[in-house]
Amino acid sequence: MTFEETMSFLDNSMQNNALLDIIGPRKTNFEAVIKEVKKQMEYLVEHDTIYDFNFEIIKNNLAETSGLLKIIYLDFPIENSFAGFVKAYCMLIINWNNNILKDKNIDTDFSTIHRMYDGFLTTSELLMFTKMLLDKIRLMSDFASPSIELSKLYLNMLDGKK
Repeated sequence: MTFEETMSFLDNSMQNNALLDIIGPRKTNFEAVIKEVKKQMEYLVEHDTIYDFNFEIIKNNLAETSGLLKIIYLDFPIENSFAGFVKAYCMLIINWNNNILKDKNIDTDFSTIHRMYDGFLTTSELLMFTKMLLDKIRLMSDFASPSIELSKLYLNMLDGKK
């Protein structure tokens, strides 16, 4: 996909209600990143240089979006339309980073997310995500909802009356 095609796809995706339901209140983070990256890439093409920008703001927005994309991957079923959005978003960030910022951590993070949604993880990456999933399951296994606890208490009281 060309830059223009990617931007058009992302703009159309951001209007999709199903996508907005998935990303929820983080929509503003995605929009801010997409807008700033588009602005910087267009400026770079016109002027062959980049203007000063607040790196911390974009870095915080990137951290928010990458964290959310990882959580969604682990916790929810992934539809093709959402996976397409994520892959296009990641490619935009990777290309922007390669041309402007050259931050190794951003490249690694978004390359990994792209491979996750594309289905091409290495064995060690799959092992890492499986460990994260197991940790979540262990935390949840110690949790019993109040209704279950009340049912156990009620059953024990019934057993005591016999």
